[in-house]
Amino acid sequence: MEKVVTFRLGDELFCIEIERIKEIIRPVKPNKVPDTPDYVEGVIDLRGTVLPIIDLRKKFGFEVPKDGKRERIIVVEFESGSQVGLLVDAVENVVTLTDKDVETGNASVRSITSNYIKSIAKCGDELVTVLDVDRIVPKRELSRIKN
Repeated sequence: MEKVVTFRLGDELFCIEIERIKEIIRPVKPNKVPDTPDYVEGVIDLRGTVLPIIDLRKKFGFEVPKDGKRERIIVVEFESGSQVGLLVDAVENVVTLTDKDVETGNASVRSITSNYIKSIAKCGDELVTVLDVDRIVPKRELSRIKN
């Protein structure tokens, strides 16, 4: 069993393991960083720490809505100890996924998953895409953003 936090990007449901999430905050206007990918919104000062902000909608090719009332930044920690903020449309729930909920062995599912997708799971009546936090932003890109 694995606890995850579910969130929305447009109409799609995604999740990240809860132990990788440090906190969830309201959006803050970031300082732009020159010469970074378009999905990098910039950096913010989060209690003395420089935190890069990644817009997951742009990263995954989704439309960015004009009304961002429910937007949140999910602060996640990589295995390396670095942290990044992931801008999402809305945070939904904390849920527990069991092995029977998760589709990893299915060849059809494996064929459509990308580098940053671990699996697809059933969450109630919906499907949820389980993200691999460490692969969302490659280490070389993260160091370029922070330096």
